[in-house]
Amino acid sequence: MRAVLEWLLKVWSGALVLSACLWLLPLSWTTWIPDPVRGFLMWHFGPTDGLFTGTSFGAYFTDGTLERIEAALPADMMLSADQANNLGYQNQGDLNIGWSVQFFPSGVQGMAHVGLHVVPLLAMAILWWWLAGAVAQSRHEEVFTLSNARRLAAAGVVIALGAPMVALGAWLLNRWILETSQFADRANVPAFGLAALPWSAVAAGLALVVLGSIWRKGAVKERELAGLV
Repeated sequence: MRAVLEWLLKVWSGALVLSACLWLLPLSWTTWIPDPVRGFLMWHFGPTDGLFTGTSFGAYFTDGTLERIEAALPADMMLSADQANNLGYQNQGDLNIGWSVQFFPSGVQGMAHVGLHVVPLLAMAILWWWLAGAVAQSRHEEVFTLSNARRLAAAGVVIALGAPMVALGAWLLNRWILETSQFADRANVPAFGLAALPWSAVAAGLALVVLGSIWRKGAVKERELAGLV
């Protein structure tokens, strides 16, 4: 049973690494597809089709933009190229407007967007690979060691601190994208607050820190008992 669990953990770790690698692959090509109702739609094709969906985030408009869009096309909130041009938007294919705005960042912003996905995937892959190693170690030798306790605590710290940092980084990137777009003087990103923090990930990280502390005490007791034998 432990061998199966070890294998599953390693497969999951490898899948996370593969996902990270897919994010690093460039899109093969971009094309415009005519739509009789909504005008021309921009589609991406390639190995990352379905992964690179841009960044979508909430924003509130300060100049009546959303009201004008609703008046222009209240059915599905999608604008044709002509309708977008009439409203003063230069590239309808780069954004969709509804309850949130969606952009397809490129250049440095695009690399930052990809990095915010790749780094957490690789960090979690390392964590799951270490857990697979711990399961393998339990099959052959004592798993309650000080080194394993330190690894558990370190993993907890990385998750507890890293998850809020990723959330803050995504908010900063979204604000940067909006400030450098044609909506710079028309919309704002809501302030980053406590509600935006991934509290479940923080709780999981703190739980690992506590588990690492308990693991350390168990390792110390194991050593003490081994010295008495």
